Amino acid sequence: MEEIFEKRSKQHPNETWQECMEFIKKIDSKKLPIVAYSEIATEYGLQNYQTRSFMKKVTTSKQFGLIEVNNLTIKLTDISKKILYPTSDTKQLEIECFIRPPLYRELVEKYNNKALPNVNILSNILLNEFGITKAAKDVAARIFIENAETMGILKGGVLCYPEQGVKDTDNELEKEELTIKNEMQDEIKTEAQVNKLYNVNNDTDEYIKINIPTTIGKSAQIYIPNGLNTEDAELLRDMIDVILKRKFGI
Repeated sequence: MEEIFEKRSKQHPNETWQECMEFIKKIDSKKLPIVAYSEIATEYGLQNYQTRSFMKKVTTSKQFGLIEVNNLTIKLTDISKKILYPTSDTKQLEIECFIRPPLYRELVEKYNNKALPNVNILSNILLNEFGITKAAKDVAARIFIENAETMGILKGGVLCYPEQGVKDTDNELEKEELTIKNEMQDEIKTEAQVNKLYNVNNDTDEYIKINIPTTIGKSAQIYIPNGLNTEDAELLRDMIDVILKRKFGI
């Protein structure tokens, strides 16, 4: 059967670096350690933070390592603070942020010290080789080129990313990955028990079905689509949290 819906695109920056800089400045202007999505959305004249234009800023800033998000709140990272309140030149730090998004790292590995294809060819390469959908490829290519130019690493049509920047970013990412692995270790050990307790069914092709027994004798049922990307998974988690808070005050 022919697919009705196009598959989701691989995660990629949807905003320019300049837009992300403006975004973290708006967050910083609140002078608070943590700020709600809705508060920042109003800074853009938006009544609903779920608009695509706002969420693009959130997801892209997160990919660059500029923010952390949790339960519909945003927190600036140490990287953002160093950029906003520099004690030395921040250019190297910004360049390191450039390859934090996995797609950008892969493109740097492929084209560093080589001629970067023009935007039309690059968009087709993103489609055919990097998992970017037809609907997203043109914007992804344009923004990559614009961000590379902003960083000063696209010179005469050649991508010139400093090797030291790759090494420094690798070290930082390795530390972050180690922290995440340590935090998840206990969860991994108990995954089988959790699946058994909550009757998690992963057998279906389309959905993961979870049955959670309650004290009133009824089970809460959750259906999660298989293949969910990180952005959607975080949105699902946050929306469930909002529903529980509004309905039950927790």
